[in-house]
Amino acid sequence: MNKKFLLLGLVFLMSCGEEVPRADQSFKNLGQIVAIDSEENLTTGDVDLLQRVCDALASKESFFKSAIINKKLSYTYVQSESSCGAEPSPVEVEFEITSDNGQLAYSSSSATPLFNYVETESYGSLEMYCNKLGEVDVDQGIDGVPRYLEEGKMVNVISLFTDRSSVCSGDNDTVCAFVQFAYKLDDGNYRVDQIVKLSIDTNDRSTPKGIVEEKEVAEVCSSDSAKQSTRKITLKQD
Repeated sequence: MNKKFLLLGLVFLMSCGEEVPRADQSFKNLGQIVAIDSEENLTTGDVDLLQRVCDALASKESFFKSAIINKKLSYTYVQSESSCGAEPSPVEVEFEITSDNGQLAYSSSSATPLFNYVETESYGSLEMYCNKLGEVDVDQGIDGVPRYLEEGKMVNVISLFTDRSSVCSGDNDTVCAFVQFAYKLDDGNYRVDQIVKLSIDTNDRSTPKGIVEEKEVAEVCSSDSAKQSTRKITLKQD
């Protein structure tokens, strides 16, 4: 009888209060063979999230390009890099936003940035999806935005989550976009060689909207396919 009540008590505790922490599964497909369904489209919910993200990135791009003409823009990030599973060493770095032949880019006198370009609607990890979104009537929902986009021997696969998901941490109105880059092998199968995870502020009250609060890239280690190499920057919240 006591064991029965103990079990019921444990079930009750696990079903209430804060979510039980789970291991981060964001990069579980890295190095794996994945099935490609060229006919699958984004759901209506995914299309709505993608629209929010692309609008936010476009807003940020417009703001930066107009603002850097008149003043310096700088943000402080914590960046870390891990090669083939080695322990990362986070460092705090201040980045300035500059324009390089019309493209937004980072520059820093204190360290070499892990990422040399700024994620925007027209350049970066989501460029192909934002372009595709612009080609269709978003009111049609799932009728025009493929989940899988081919580019040569590479296929991009997108997934989107809100801050309510366990794989997406951030403030309200944060949307996380995962893009898997799967390479076509000689046998016709596709292997995920890289995954990009972006946490993007889509809040209309933010200035500028579209700031990437966190960017993480995981890649297959060239010397040991069982290990990962990662690069990560996280916006320091003052």
